[in-house]
Amino acid sequence: MQIAGNKCRICALKIIFAHEGKTCVHCGTFVHGTGELRATCDVCGQPFQQYDLPEPDPLREAFLPRALRPAKGGGWAIAVLGAAILAIFVLGYLLLTIRP
Repeated sequence: MQIAGNKCRICALKIIFAHEGKTCVHCGTFVHGTGELRATCDVCGQPFQQYDLPEPDPLREAFLPRALRPAKGGGWAIAVLGAAILAIFVLGYLLLTIRP
């Protein structure tokens, strides 16, 4: 549930940033995190949920040169094609040498 942009139930001011407020997902009440020190909603009694910042992932956001990027996969296709060609040659050789 989006917290930022909603009005605080206590002071009627908009919550600018999500980490400044908390919400009750049961009844849809929004309050500023500093204005409401209780952990439960006074409307329905359910616990508030506060916005948690996501953990930074530097590897996901990093730019990697092409040489360091993982292969997209194509080696298996080359291996299957090579095995098929080898099987055709072996079968052809066997058919030519087994003639009565």
